[in-house]
Amino acid sequence: MATEFAPKHKRGFYGSFAQIGVPIGVLLGVVAFYVIGTSMDAAAFESFGWRIPFIASVVLVGVAIYAKNKLEDTPAFKHLQEIAAKDPNVAGASKSPILEVLKAHWGKILLAGGAFTVVNTTFYIYITFMLSYGTKTVKLSQGQMLVAIAIGAVIQIPALAGFAAISDRIGRRKMYLAGSIATALWAFPLFWLADAGSLFTMTIALVVAQVALSMMYGPLAAFFSEMFSAKLRYSGASLGYQLGALLGGAIAPLLSVYLQQATGGTAAISIYIIVVSVIAIGCTLALTETYQNEMDDATA
Repeated sequence: MATEFAPKHKRGFYGSFAQIGVPIGVLLGVVAFYVIGTSMDAAAFESFGWRIPFIASVVLVGVAIYAKNKLEDTPAFKHLQEIAAKDPNVAGASKSPILEVLKAHWGKILLAGGAFTVVNTTFYIYITFMLSYGTKTVKLSQGQMLVAIAIGAVIQIPALAGFAAISDRIGRRKMYLAGSIATALWAFPLFWLADAGSLFTMTIALVVAQVALSMMYGPLAAFFSEMFSAKLRYSGASLGYQLGALLGGAIAPLLSVYLQQATGGTAAISIYIIVVSVIAIGCTLALTETYQNEMDDATA
């Protein structure tokens, strides 16, 4: 919706505002757990305290319902509906757009999922695994780690919008490739700095990592939306995104813990990050540039 409402030359920037919800959510989570964690003893927190922020998040359901009721359908979608009402065959209306997009664009969905895997993999390594690694291995306090993660999230907010805006000028693929390469290059320095054992070096490690991630995640909304025509956009973009989320975020923290325990160090985790970065580079190179595509293509 953000990209379809946006002017053609600002779709990346507009789309990034949906992505900015992620670091804002991280900040809210960090603040909530910091407040709860410091207001009760460790036993109470482990017993029931950690549940309180999750229960409190029900408030966000109300925000989502309010937004849903206030938002209108995009001009591209309305145009599609108008054409479908006159002649469904012209609009290509389908009772099962998921099956249609899988049949027509399965290769593109696989490439999108492969490109996105690095984003979700590294995000959950930086946010989830590093919190545990920093406290248990590096021996920083939980409060120090939460501060480092929060600073990374704060820096990520303007980084997402900035890199997305740049992608409006140079294209999505170039920016996404730059982020993938930067992530691969930072895979080993991330842990070298973290292992230095100070809040400052841990913060630098996470900030640079999140900035590199933002080079991909910022333009992602526009990149994925522009890959598909109006009639299949929601299904195609969603399938690509969720495939990458499944391959990346679903296993990244657990696999990182396993690799650390199996090898006694973090080199294997760095190699893991490099592998998913290389996969993203290959998938992105195989995809075509999208930033000049039309979004209102109901007849396509």
